[in-house]
Amino acid sequence: KLEIDLIEEVIRHHGYDRLPATFPELIRPPAPLSNALQRQRLLRRILTASGCFEAITYGFIDKSIAKRFVLDEKELASMANPLSEKLAVLRPSLIPGLIDALIRNRRREQEDIRLFEIGHRFSRQNGETSGVAIALTGAGTLKHWSAERRSSDLFDLKGIIEKVSAAIELSVFLEPNEYPWLVPGRSAVVRASCPGQSGTKPVGSIGQLLPELAIERGLPAAGEAVYVAELDFDDLSRLADGRSSLNVTPLPRHPSIIRDIAIVV
Repeated sequence: KLEIDLIEEVIRHHGYDRLPATFPELIRPPAPLSNALQRQRLLRRILTASGCFEAITYGFIDKSIAKRFVLDEKELASMANPLSEKLAVLRPSLIPGLIDALIRNRRREQEDIRLFEIGHRFSRQNGETSGVAIALTGAGTLKHWSAERRSSDLFDLKGIIEKVSAAIELSVFLEPNEYPWLVPGRSAVVRASCPGQSGTKPVGSIGQLLPELAIERGLPAAGEAVYVAELDFDDLSRLADGRSSLNVTPLPRHPSIIRDIAIVV
């Protein structure tokens, strides 16, 4: 009934492989990327430069693990007709999938692992939101004959978070807080602010994953501690967009000092 159907039928008989490959004529330049997409690309470069590998995990997870990563189980967005019980809930956090990817690598003789993911989370109250999650375990430094091996700790993860925030010109602070999936006393809320503005806003969490939770997901019992962090990308973008202006400072009059020597007489 449609002209396009007749055209398709003619082409099918003629042969798709006999059609010349042509590109449509560009009559206007491509639209620039939005600020959010530019920041996502920037964060990927920063996290990759920090030694992390990007992971892409499923948006559906098991309800039994999903409820471990929410403060209120009623916030879970369940599927009406799931394909499997293991894919019954839209993920409320990026951390569960990232942990499974980390453990999968750890069980295949990979000891030093740093992963990150930029994706979407889902909840009944907030709907679909974007987030950035990081998980690391193993050595905190590269192997070298001049120093002993040092295990990753919370400060390694904190340093990565500070690099991410500095890349989008924000300041972050850690404030002790407790979460059901993190070790008490080794967890904190991440608060961010714009330079030159008073007040901070909570944008995520950071801390050591509960060992029993990691073992429950399949981490070897002798495995090292796993540290995770998750940031709300939407909140970070709104804070970065809310900067009133950029500050310009003049170049220094004097050259930089590489070595400072104090002489005591």
